[in-house]
Amino acid sequence: MRKWISFFFVLLSCLCYGEGLLDKEGRPTSEFSELLQLFQISEMNSIDVIADTCSKNWVTENKERWQFAEKYPEKRTKAINILKQIGCIKSKRASQKTYDGAIVLGASTKAVKQKLSLLVYEWKRGVRFKQVIFLTGQRDLDPAVEDLKENGKTETEMMVHLYQTMKMPKALKSLPLIVIDTPKQEIDSVFRRPNRADTVREWLKNNPTAGTYLVFSRQPFIGYEDVCIKNFLPAGIHIETIGARASNELLLAVHLDNIAKWLKQEVLHHQKSR
Repeated sequence: MRKWISFFFVLLSCLCYGEGLLDKEGRPTSEFSELLQLFQISEMNSIDVIADTCSKNWVTENKERWQFAEKYPEKRTKAINILKQIGCIKSKRASQKTYDGAIVLGASTKAVKQKLSLLVYEWKRGVRFKQVIFLTGQRDLDPAVEDLKENGKTETEMMVHLYQTMKMPKALKSLPLIVIDTPKQEIDSVFRRPNRADTVREWLKNNPTAGTYLVFSRQPFIGYEDVCIKNFLPAGIHIETIGARASNELLLAVHLDNIAKWLKQEVLHHQKSR
């Protein structure tokens, strides 16, 4: 009886864990509507107009997240409380015991260390996968916040170095490591670093086997990265995205930039599922 009661409360907590940005009909959830109201964005507009307005007001162009300047500091406390309800703050852990692979998403050196630590943590608590996959690429490390001497010159080199030098169980270390080293993307003779979509497309060129993959992200980006990846996946490949909770020091500007990008991906996902 106690086991059934415990299961009920676990299930209830899962159902109450945030409501995301859009409901099944593609309309703003009550939590997201509250965020829009806080920033005086009319929820009466079409979802495409709302997405465009959020992008215009919240996205910071041509900068890495650690280079952002703060926005709307006077609204931070109220906004963070709403973001908790949306599901952008709390950590998420693996719900199954076995997966066909573990996908570690590229990021800054600090964030990659956090993701690899979670990889080790999940393994130690009994979660198993057949291979480890790095979705990364040719992003030049930023000497202002990353150690080039120790970790290499690119995000790919840094991730491989951290993985090779991190202390972890031998069984985990012995798993096949697949590194998706996505090249820089050329647009009008200008090269930019690969983004998340580029790394997913590069991975799919390798014809990964069908199955379920555990994706290692971190908050507040779990929702965005989950749907972004899903928008590219062929039939037969499924993912579950997890990650550590969001830092209390994270700028509201970063949260809002993420929400705007997440919304764009959610709108695309809803359109595809019609």
